[in-house]
Amino acid sequence: MSAKHNLSNLVTFFATVVFSVAQAFTAQAAEEFTIPFTFVGIPDTQIDTLLYPQRLQSVITWILDNQTNENIAFVAQHGDLVDTTSWPASESEWIVARDQFFRLNVDGGPAWGTAAGNHDTFTASNQARYDFYFGPQHFTGKSWYGGAFGLSSYQIFEASGREYLVLDLEDQVIPPSGIPPSVFTWAQDVIDANPGKPIIVNTHDYLTNNPGPGRSAVGEALWNNLVKSNPRIFMVLSAHLSGNIRMDVSSNDAGQEVYEIMALYDGGLPVMDPTLLDGGRNGRMRLYDFDEVHSVIRVTSFSPFHTTQPYLTDAANQFDIPMNFNERLGPSTVSAFAFTWSDGNGGDWAAPSNWGSVVTSAPHGNNNAVLFGPAITAPRTVFTDTAVTVRHIQFDNADTFAIIGTGSVNLAADAGNASIDVVQGNHQFQAIVNLNSNTDVNVAAGSSLTFINALNLGGNTLTKTGAGEMFINNLLNTGGGSVLASAGVLAGGGTIGGDLANIGATVAPGNSAGTLTVIGDYTQAIGSLAVEINGSAEGEFDVLKVTGNLNISGGTLDVAFAAMPGKFKILDVSGTSSVAFASLNNTGGLDVRLDGSLLASSGELTVLSALLGDMDGDLAITAADASLLAQALVDRAGYDANGFFIVGAEFNGDVDGSSTFDLDDMAAFNTLLSATSTVPEPGSASLLILAFSALSLLGNRSKKRELTV
Repeated sequence: MSAKHNLSNLVTFFATVVFSVAQAFTAQAAEEFTIPFTFVGIPDTQIDTLLYPQRLQSVITWILDNQTNENIAFVAQHGDLVDTTSWPASESEWIVARDQFFRLNVDGGPAWGTAAGNHDTFTASNQARYDFYFGPQHFTGKSWYGGAFGLSSYQIFEASGREYLVLDLEDQVIPPSGIPPSVFTWAQDVIDANPGKPIIVNTHDYLTNNPGPGRSAVGEALWNNLVKSNPRIFMVLSAHLSGNIRMDVSSNDAGQEVYEIMALYDGGLPVMDPTLLDGGRNGRMRLYDFDEVHSVIRVTSFSPFHTTQPYLTDAANQFDIPMNFNERLGPSTVSAFAFTWSDGNGGDWAAPSNWGSVVTSAPHGNNNAVLFGPAITAPRTVFTDTAVTVRHIQFDNADTFAIIGTGSVNLAADAGNASIDVVQGNHQFQAIVNLNSNTDVNVAAGSSLTFINALNLGGNTLTKTGAGEMFINNLLNTGGGSVLASAGVLAGGGTIGGDLANIGATVAPGNSAGTLTVIGDYTQAIGSLAVEINGSAEGEFDVLKVTGNLNISGGTLDVAFAAMPGKFKILDVSGTSSVAFASLNNTGGLDVRLDGSLLASSGELTVLSALLGDMDGDLAITAADASLLAQALVDRAGYDANGFFIVGAEFNGDVDGSSTFDLDDMAAFNTLLSATSTVPEPGSASLLILAFSALSLLGNRSKKRELTV
């Protein structure tokens, strides 16, 4: 053998080793980035569409409201959309089903599909309505919708680094009943055209309600003609039989487990609440949480409509399915790459060696995920002087990572949303950050993420979740779009170049005292607007500046007050302003009252002394207040019957609480001053002289005009 041949073999050997190590590294790193996702199973909705549309509405509303927090990737309805078996009698039910399920078709909504059940297919007229309302013509432009054949369809969705194939297979009643043979042929063609994708079958009639394992006749045909011979089918979901909850585990032709699950919540299930309509189904659905990191699918039974028992926690309704995802489903079909920062001293993003010894290129791509984790033991900087693109960034270190440089970090996802997760620590972007996709930012409790340079939304939506803090201290924020603050704290003295919607978080302008600017609209129905007031000069109190419109219809205004009473312009609004906080809360240590009556018109919060007899509003009872009290008794102009100064009603002279401002308040004031004052007090004789002087003047004035209080 020639030396040249030996060298060639050696090169091939080392290349194979490096490739194998790189594969192992990528697989291990990718496992750290497999974020759990939720697959929702909705059983028969026939009673909902017939009698209780509000129940189905609550289910779809919950899915949309919790899509981000639960990371809902797919919604499967298991058939029997309607109850009435022929049209036109079923028309109103079809309309309810259409109106509710197609709410999922909003931009950014989850992928979804339905499996026609026996009530949907009982007559030719109903079959025509199914196609009319749920046919492929309604899914144009949805990238996840694969196609349809008859009343069956398929979808492809991506989650946790995998592409899943869902087959929605019809249950025919018109002969040949069950699943037509032509559908099996079509389904096999779809499977063959999508190699490598794990498969979930969504159908209506599959398991029986007999004791022990067993499929219905329709289910047995599906098993024999499709499921058992396709090893990538790992789960079959169905409903159909009222009041039946069961899971069977069968082995396919390859000896692999197939999880066969039926769930339909009525007909004697435990804890039926007669106040909840028909007492059984009550908007209950199955939540399948796919968690690759912990090798499990968690199954829960949940209803957003059932107020007394939203979860069923017995063993049949809440359980885990152990799953070695790589072993059972095969390697990921999405070309995603995960990178872990490995240099303990910080350094250049663009240097491959900083991401591990077997990495040949630095992360840059809309399918790349990066972890800034355990490598550092002290605060470190990572710099980029070029534009880099990633789909996911995770910070998981108690020490600070600061991403700096003259370049930019671009968040873009090849599918779904981009994301940033802060598991622990206080981290920051000093480099420009651009959103090229909708982006979810989750900050854990006790942690923070700060944007110091530009944060450009680019017309996209940034959703803040998690109990931690996100600070926007940038100098410029452009591109339009919106920020949704759903949890934790959103704070800072920077600019949001789009709309800001507080949907459950605390929005806190400034860093200590400062101004948060919204170049767009601000809305708040729940959550809190939290401001600090440390003085009356500019820069000594927080300001929310809104260049668009402001609409506050609920939530709280929380004020940490540490200044003298007065008026403070905490809202600076260029457009229209509507302010209706549910409550105004004094979170500071001073005894003051908050008056928000001017917030909508001028943006001013009036802070009033809450101390009786504090006539000069300095938050203390002193001898100076005695003189002012006497003067107010002498000259009632500008004071009401309780001694409130009418303009703003700042100070209250009704010290004895009698609801009448009179000379008795002078004696009460003397007692109050003796108990609370720390400065030299006027003697009782001096106060008596002031009181008699006031009485004398009052007598003289009463001869000239009737005293009105």
